[in-house]
Amino acid sequence: MKKRKHIAAIIFDVHDPYQSNMLKGVLEQAFFLDMDVSVFSMLHNVDSDTAFQRGEENIFELINCELFDGFIYVPGVIHKEKFKAMLDKKLAECGKPVVCMDTVEDGFESVLADDVKAFEKLVDHFIDVHGFTKIFCLTGYECLVQSRDRLEGYKKSLRKHGIEIREDYIRYGDFWEEAAKNLAHEIIDGKIERPEVVVCANDWMAINLCNTLTDNGFDVPGDIAISGYDFMQEALDNVPSITSYAAPNHALGARTVGVLWKLMTGEECELCTHDIGYVITGQSCGCGKDSKELMAKRKAELKNQQQFESVYEASNMAEALTNTSDLEECINCLDNYTYLIDGLENYYLCLCYNWDEVTDDELRDNSYLRCGYTDVMTIKHWKQVDTRIQGDIQFDKSIMLPALWEDREEPTAFYFTPIHFNDRCFGYEVISYGNKLKTYDKVYRSWTKNINNALEFIRVQNYLKTINQRLFMTSVRDALTGIFNRKGFDKFSEEIINDAKKNRKKMFILAADLDRLKMINDTYGHSEGDNAILITARALNTSCINNEICARTGGDEFVVIGSGNYDDEIISKYIKSINSFFARYNESSDKPYKVEASLGVYCGFVDDETQLKEIMDVADKEMYDNKVRRKANRVD
Repeated sequence: MKKRKHIAAIIFDVHDPYQSNMLKGVLEQAFFLDMDVSVFSMLHNVDSDTAFQRGEENIFELINCELFDGFIYVPGVIHKEKFKAMLDKKLAECGKPVVCMDTVEDGFESVLADDVKAFEKLVDHFIDVHGFTKIFCLTGYECLVQSRDRLEGYKKSLRKHGIEIREDYIRYGDFWEEAAKNLAHEIIDGKIERPEVVVCANDWMAINLCNTLTDNGFDVPGDIAISGYDFMQEALDNVPSITSYAAPNHALGARTVGVLWKLMTGEECELCTHDIGYVITGQSCGCGKDSKELMAKRKAELKNQQQFESVYEASNMAEALTNTSDLEECINCLDNYTYLIDGLENYYLCLCYNWDEVTDDELRDNSYLRCGYTDVMTIKHWKQVDTRIQGDIQFDKSIMLPALWEDREEPTAFYFTPIHFNDRCFGYEVISYGNKLKTYDKVYRSWTKNINNALEFIRVQNYLKTINQRLFMTSVRDALTGIFNRKGFDKFSEEIINDAKKNRKKMFILAADLDRLKMINDTYGHSEGDNAILITARALNTSCINNEICARTGGDEFVVIGSGNYDDEIISKYIKSINSFFARYNESSDKPYKVEASLGVYCGFVDDETQLKEIMDVADKEMYDNKVRRKANRVD
């Protein structure tokens, strides 16, 4: 099969209708040209330098520019300038064609919506349908091409209808609240002549203008009509509903792919859509009686989304996930909630190999993975429509996802979003709707947040278990030698004798007593006495080759204990190994004293009635007898 071209789209706020419509246009044109699309997006896009926001931004560290034929970039909606500068640099240096959509950006090709023609049509509505001639225009920031283009559309409509363009009826705004509220108060206070209608360059300004006027006793549209632009859900929900314009964002996305195609191939392509948008009338212009019919299409689109939102709210997904105790249980639980992703064809949860690792570095200085991803990633969960595919698939991070590069009959889109808790990187997730013209919604944002929180909950549980285990091990270990202390011996020796009884194994106990410790302390100092204790612990511990445990049970007393298939030859090897260790040390240490120990052994089967103390006494007696003999034969 011929290798299909693959483009990447870097776009934000995908759940928002404005960006969603642009992206659907990108997908439709890309599929029309038989191209795959990978979409990289943050689920939260704010101007802040919080740990959480840095965790969101990390997803862009994943992009391997070498694997894509070209990029579509939407920088105009990035709220954080420092982060935008990083992306600008990454794309400028990627060596592949890059086209900016809906924004003019230095160094890149740019494609803009035909706001001039669209805004002209909006103003035409108020002249042709309502007969207005006193029309005020509140556009956006003067520095933005969108503001200037929408203003030019306003002027074109007035010129076309022979209406005077009054400079005092033109105002640059901010695409938000302040400019709209200031204009409202100027109208309320009579500081400017009241127009018949104010056409705003976006819906947010129209909503704020409308609500400020109505809060101060104005009738909209009786006293003054208002319109917005770009058509958003909040405009439909406002009281009164705001007349707006469904901008040709779908066509903008398609045209952007067309420009990218020419940069990649050197050839023009046919466009799959030429939509220029349409006026959606609401109550704010007096056409409210027609709004239900004109908005029926939009409401139909929203109905399914609202149904999924309701199902999600009733699902108790968050509670179920955070009630799991380990990753496997969490993923099994997660599998039950993929039905909440409307239209899902494939879902992949890709985790770093050390996503929950507790290292000494982290315990010491809070060091963990913040930037980038591990070289090896693991698909821990893969859901294909209603079927769960085998997990634990490892792959090299450089390919981002194995499925991207598989042969497919139809082109496909993949959405990459980060999985993290604050700035702690866990991995990322990828969803695909196949070749449907579909983008993720607000439910998916909340759905993903639940996964983030659940993984952090499990990580913290694992962290606490590790800490508790380390604290426990500290309590059962001898501080000087590192082998078990009396408490550790008491705990684990019971387990060993029970294993011997249950499985008919022999018990092996080797009791050891360090010779002449008092003499070493008194003559050479306690630091040398500690050295002798350490050497004895090493001699005994290195002999434990069959999962025995070694413990220091007193100042100069040690025990080795185990259960297994012991015989006389094995026992002899243990004793020889210990004595050889002492001999090698004494020969090379240059110490004025020798380190030696008296040994005693018990080895045999035990029955249910046998107590540990009984067989310990046997080993202790043999060790004591050995000590007496050694003392009698020793020449100090």
